[in-house]
Amino acid sequence: MPSSTHTTRRVLVVDDDRDGADSLGLLLALDGHKTFVCYDGRTALEMLATERPEIALLDIGMPDCDGYELCASIRREPWGENVLLFALTGWAREEDRQRAIEAGFDGYLIKPVSIDNLKALLADPAARSDRLARESRLDPLGVTQDARSRQAENG
Repeated sequence: MPSSTHTTRRVLVVDDDRDGADSLGLLLALDGHKTFVCYDGRTALEMLATERPEIALLDIGMPDCDGYELCASIRREPWGENVLLFALTGWAREEDRQRAIEAGFDGYLIKPVSIDNLKALLADPAARSDRLARESRLDPLGVTQDARSRQAENG
């Protein structure tokens, strides 16, 4: 149950692993967030355009449109400039993280990410969480300065 100081976020979860996406969406909804879940890049673009979530958690390894392509497509849209985008992936190589930065992601989370880490991220998405760095198998990217600007604009 969310606390009285809890900030409710609008969060889109995109992953071709339907069970994983649905489970994560449910956990975030139970924590008080308004969640949207989809399983492919095309549907994600449609949902982003209509639902306007503040934050999107995108799987990288999707078959129709990988997360890098999806991120770049989102950033090309006028509404895509203000969405905080986080890669949520099992890919832990440094070159994958670098490619995520280049594609326009604001942060990089390695699966499995703990729900506590995700809660900390959603509480203050523009601030790097030390907990994420300590608990990840590989240090996450943290959050870019662009993400801080987008978060300030979104309130």
